[in-house]
Amino acid sequence: NATLTITDANATQHDGNYTVVVSNDFGSVESGDMELKIYHWNVLVVQGVEMWLDSNDSSSIELNGDKVISWNDKSGKENNASQLSDSLRPSYGQDDNGSYVIFTSSSTSSSTGGSVDADNYLLLNGITGKSIFFVINHDGAPVSYLLGADYPANRSYIFIDPAVGDYSISIDGQTSDSGSWWYNGSFVATGGDLGTINQTAINTSTLHSIIYEQNSPSTPFVRIGSSSDNKGGFGGKVREIISFSSYLSAADRQKIEGYLAHKWNLATELPSDHPYKNSAP
Repeated sequence: NATLTITDANATQHDGNYTVVVSNDFGSVESGDMELKIYHWNVLVVQGVEMWLDSNDSSSIELNGDKVISWNDKSGKENNASQLSDSLRPSYGQDDNGSYVIFTSSSTSSSTGGSVDADNYLLLNGITGKSIFFVINHDGAPVSYLLGADYPANRSYIFIDPAVGDYSISIDGQTSDSGSWWYNGSFVATGGDLGTINQTAINTSTLHSIIYEQNSPSTPFVRIGSSSDNKGGFGGKVREIISFSSYLSAADRQKIEGYLAHKWNLATELPSDHPYKNSAP
């Protein structure tokens, strides 16, 4: 025939120039070149990516032994997370679910009234974090600060505390930060302090999505794994963090969730009506 239709185009094919040869008993004719590009969905096609930390990309991790010197940003914005002091560096490791950067904390109390210290943390130049996605294995440590600003002057932070309520999108002095939180793709709540006790599974990979509201968060996040220097430490494995400088639409949020869920074997945890429950974007 005069036309060739490829019905099973997929990632096993390659970009390049292709021609078609049609022949019969009387001879053959070759078509002109046709350029074929194979489209792979990628986080970077979503507008506003400002930081992308991916522990499964070992080329983005700089190590001294198993200690993380720098976890380098894949967004192209050079928002790397680093730690100059070897004694304060988190560790890099691998398990059956993939790679991770593990943060530890020390606590004198199981309630928010106790002292929670960060054994290790990483520093950032500052990200706006208007939309944030992360995959973690929380170890159950109380008042675990995943992201923090320069406390106490600036109090924008995200922490998870199984003892008193899982999620907090907290305050900047006098102004409350507010947003919406999704857990494994399912909506949790909208507001400042979110969630319910024991929402996050312990020592299990979980996917979290946060879309802030207008004018929040009011100050940039400048650290991973603490609220201020060695205070407010996070407990657990961090596998991936993606931050955007824009408030993502529901469609884009679900694409990021689909990408992360299928990458980290969490697709079964997505709600049944999630558009990427059965296949990645």
